[in-house]
Amino acid sequence: MNLKTSFPKGVEQESVLFSLPYDLTTDGKRVNGHTCIDDSEIVIYLDDEPVKRHYIDEFSEFKCEKNYGSSSLVGIRKDGTQVCLCVFRQQEFLRYAELSKLLDFYARTGRLITETD
Repeated sequence: MNLKTSFPKGVEQESVLFSLPYDLTTDGKRVNGHTCIDDSEIVIYLDDEPVKRHYIDEFSEFKCEKNYGSSSLVGIRKDGTQVCLCVFRQQEFLRYAELSKLLDFYARTGRLITETD
């Protein structure tokens, strides 16, 4: 599955392993955002500008949560707190579900898989 479908302006495609768009805020407003991931960081972009950075090793678990009319990528920190990384409409659900599985595997094992079916 292609997990590099869209990039913020100015980001070199070769510098990230995964890059997916997201289009909602946590309160349901439409936005133009991207989630970009390299081998150590998750960078959240809004209107082509980085707004949040998280180190993958801060988390013990990742999941993709299905909500009413939208879904979200959620990271669970080692202290148990949950962080909503981004919110997206259902058409991106399968890609984010695959991404969350890869991130979760990496958080649990330290092995990052970059190629998917």
